[in-house]
Order: sequence, then C-alpha cells, then structure tokens
Amino acid sequence: MKPKILLLLTLIVLITSAFATDPWGEPVVLPGSMTVMAQVFINGMPASSNDVLAAMVEVAGTTELRGKATIQNINGVAGCLIQIFTETNGEIIHFKVWDESAQMVFNASPTLNSEVNGIVGSYPNNMYQIYAGSNMITDPWTEPLILTSSMTVLAQVGISGNPT
Repeated sequence: MKPKILLLLTLIVLITSAFATDPWGEPVVLPGSMTVMAQVFINGMPASSNDVLAAMVEVAGTTELRGKATIQNINGVAGCLIQIFTETNGEIIHFKVWDESAQMVFNASPTLNSEVNGIVGSYPNNMYQIYAGSNMITDPWTEPLILTSSMTVLAQVGISGNPT
C-alpha cells in the first residue's frame, strides 16, 4: 500500500509542476493604464517564451500586481506588450520575471514611473529593456536589531585604498 501511495504522490507532484503557472494571480484593474513594449533578459540572456513579466506597485505598504504579460520570443527578441494599470502619474513600477523553466521569480531592473495613457517602447528597435536575474540585489540591508546596551566604535574608512 505504501509504494502505491508514494507513486501516486510522486505523480501528483510531477503533473502539478508540469502545469505550474506564475505565482501572481490577476492584476488589480483600474480605470487608467499605460502600455510598455518590453524586451526581457534573465541573467544576461533573452527570456524564453512562456516566461512572465509582472509589474508591481507599492500602495500603503502593500505590493499590488498592476499588470502581467507572457513573454514571446520572436526572431531572437524576447519581449511582450504589457498593460500596466494606474490612475496616478509618478507611481514607481517594479518589475519581476517568472522563469517558467526554472520555476523561479527574479527581481528585475530598472524601475519605471507610471504615466496614465503613456506608451513606453516600440517594436523592434526601441523596446524598454528589463534585466532580471539571480545576482540582482534589491536591498542588501536587513532590518536593524534593537539592542539594550550600546558601545562606541571609532573607524577610518578608505575608498580605493585612500583614507577619507
């Protein structure tokens, strides 16, 4: 009985991972939007067809999915036309990329400021380039610890071997 259950669980995991989709769900739909014709790279290489580009905006400390699009690779150019919902100019849009083959989410850069009814990028020669990868650092600092006692540190800092 145990081998049958183990086999069944293994099959369920394999089938589920074979049909896995991006982790984001549906974007928040707002009355206004903008479009971006994006060219997407993951770790320096063009993204693959069926990878997904997501646009996120921070609102009152909560991350909202404002748009997503499936990437297509046409003539060696990996890109997509993504509709990003926004009602306000100047919102900071952060991008993330779902790598379908690796089943991983990567942070991406650069960010983009929202522009209601705006159009950014055009195919094929002026696409907005988005770079995602595992070596990207979004915030190298963790939350500070609150200590009950203190000490004083005197340090000399050098830049390129020269004291400042």
